[in-house]
Amino acid sequence: MLSRALWIFRNRRYAQGHIGYPLPGVFGFFGYMFWELKELRRNQKRESEIEEEFKRRARRIIKENEEIHRQLSEANH
Repeated sequence: MLSRALWIFRNRRYAQGHIGYPLPGVFGFFGYMFWELKELRRNQKRESEIEEEFKRRARRIIKENEEIHRQLSEANH
């Protein structure tokens, strides 16, 4: 991430045609950093959603296993 941001900062052709063309390296650098932070937040949100789904499924499976264990115990006695 940092190496890509530094490349953008040094490469003036990267931002040709964009707002603030006399300083394309600066705008490209901060634009890229903003984009990376946005992606990081999106990925963290998705990761937390997946983690919650995993926990929900784990609780359901544990509850089902307890029910099966209870039924087997009753059947054996």
